[in-house]
Amino acid sequence: MGQVREWLDALLEDGPKYGYYPEPRKSIAIVKDWRQLERAKQEFQGLGLEFVEASRFLGGFLGKEEVVRQLLEEKVTKWVEAVEDLSEAAVVYPQDAYVCFLKSLQCEWGYVQRVVEGAAAKLEPLDRAIQDKFLPAVFGRELQGWEKELVKVAPKKGGLGVRCPTETAEDVFQLSVEGSAVLVAAMKEGTMVAEEDHDDQLRRVRREMKDRWGKEEDESTERLVAGLPKRARRALERVRKENVSGWLTVGPSREMGFDLPAQMFRDRLNMRHGQGLQGLPAVCDGCGEPFSLEHALCCKKGGLVKKGHDHMVDESCHLASLAYGAGVKKEPFLRDASGKVLDKDLRADFMAPSVWERQRVAFFDNRILDADAPSRFNCNMSYVTAMRAAVQEKKKKYQERCEDLAGSFTPLVCTVDGVFHREYVAFMKRVAAALAEKWHKPYGVVMCWVRVRLQFALIRAVDLRLRGSRKAFHGFGMMDGAGMGLVY
Repeated sequence: MGQVREWLDALLEDGPKYGYYPEPRKSIAIVKDWRQLERAKQEFQGLGLEFVEASRFLGGFLGKEEVVRQLLEEKVTKWVEAVEDLSEAAVVYPQDAYVCFLKSLQCEWGYVQRVVEGAAAKLEPLDRAIQDKFLPAVFGRELQGWEKELVKVAPKKGGLGVRCPTETAEDVFQLSVEGSAVLVAAMKEGTMVAEEDHDDQLRRVRREMKDRWGKEEDESTERLVAGLPKRARRALERVRKENVSGWLTVGPSREMGFDLPAQMFRDRLNMRHGQGLQGLPAVCDGCGEPFSLEHALCCKKGGLVKKGHDHMVDESCHLASLAYGAGVKKEPFLRDASGKVLDKDLRADFMAPSVWERQRVAFFDNRILDADAPSRFNCNMSYVTAMRAAVQEKKKKYQERCEDLAGSFTPLVCTVDGVFHREYVAFMKRVAAALAEKWHKPYGVVMCWVRVRLQFALIRAVDLRLRGSRKAFHGFGMMDGAGMGLVY
């Protein structure tokens, strides 16, 4: 106590020099052992401090263990209520609720786990609320046993990053203890604190903990995926090996086009796990065949495949125009030197100047393929092989003609679940570099924005195949009732 009194006196003396004016009468002295109360009052007499056994402090709790546990229970009750409220919102707005949970609510008990030892036992009601109410509301269905385990891992590894509070509490507290060891030792020994030593210790502990968690997540995910059906296993393989999860953790933004309707968001989650979609019709309204996810992705009746393709082209073309200006053109005819159209059926999706080489025109053509189409799924063709074949097919059709026109050709191939071929990624990088220089922003930030823009465009393009109507609607062809002689 004597050391604490010395620190307080020093603060009262030196604080005003730096613009800080302590007010002891508004401060609280926490006495964990109530038998030391009289000694504490004598040590701090004349300062007007309030003496308590435990108290909230910086979002956590300090003091007598029994009182701390009681305060923690009250906090957990409020968190459970918040999760229940968020679950109700998730029925209508699953994307908003999920991002709110991941970016805000989950961080609240993450902090308490770092500063309160043994918090896991009190967090069980919170864990049940997440598993029984929040996750089913986000997915719109009950999760299977393996899915409940999978959602705990990071999004880039196939999960949602919804960690189990009771499982992480002990590790998080140990991280806090080891990370602050330099500060604690300096306070106990009364020595000066070297900021560099503290920063080095914190970085080292964080790195070790991150590596350990990553290894454990990889091992647990490997075990889960190994026992899954073939379709789910193939879907998760692509999610885990490729960078396809950026869209999942981005905050909804109508201005940027990053907001998804409830059904579209849930469809995407189910596709990530290789699960069937809810609410699909029994029969295709275009061809009359039995309707399923596989049929929806390949049925060309009604032009939905073409419309989705065009939507992806529009987004790619828009990003290129932001980077390269008015020289970007859609659907250019491939003409000879005289200007004559060589083949009316042979047109690139768009062209842009100076993408790969200064002043040289680059032609691009998009394709969205289903890596799990029956022809590929039944023969175990990997998504890498399928994309390579699609790229070669595009080059065989367009490359020679484009080179004759002193231009270059680049196929922009991606899968329905968001895997972009390396040549598509190279295009993104070029666009991002040009925009970063133009907007004076970090390249990494712009590249992330470009990738996410294309991921959301792809989600909407695929949704057309899943939920769009393949029927043709016809009207009278009149602007209003005047053509029919109606009188109002």
